[in-house]
Amino acid sequence: MADFWLTLACSFLVRYDPWINGLFLRVEHLPGVKEFATAIKAPEVNVGGFALALLVLIFSRVTRFHDRISDIFKIRARFDRANILLPLAVMSGAQMSARQVANLKRDRHPLVRATFYKYARPAEANIRSSTSTTSKAHWRLGTYWVALEWLFILTGFAVLSAFARAAWFLIIFWTASMAARFYLYIFGMDCWNEGRIPRSNR
Repeated sequence: MADFWLTLACSFLVRYDPWINGLFLRVEHLPGVKEFATAIKAPEVNVGGFALALLVLIFSRVTRFHDRISDIFKIRARFDRANILLPLAVMSGAQMSARQVANLKRDRHPLVRATFYKYARPAEANIRSSTSTTSKAHWRLGTYWVALEWLFILTGFAVLSAFARAAWFLIIFWTASMAARFYLYIFGMDCWNEGRIPRSNR
């Protein structure tokens, strides 16, 4: 839902620009828009922004947007290996050969399902994880996906502001998108550093 609320908040902000507000007004005057908003009990203020936020939410869920991005850039594959499988192996005291470490890439799916996703929601699991590794990894991965979706949403509003020649909005959204990008960069560097294993285990 974070993508919904961010889009809705941004839509309130950009409507202070007359040209962008005109676009939203056109959407709000399309046949059936107000009737649909009334049917789902949407707020009467900023109906166009609510509709846009709802479309973003539906698109994100239906297309599994962050999963598609992850597949393209191999984000989850690197995260699973560096932040889940390797740390768990080291903490268990296992002495892994270079070949075994390389095989983690091949066997990632069954290993992660058995060691991480089974305990990702301890309240729903029969056995609670004995360490905080799974809960920490679950939280960090969740915040990564939120930041990734926010990066695309904020970039979209920055592009819209550029078309409207709204300089202040362009600066605001571009800066916010760069903040999200910086978080992703720091997250990636942190994952890499934590995911390293001692040389004796390589």
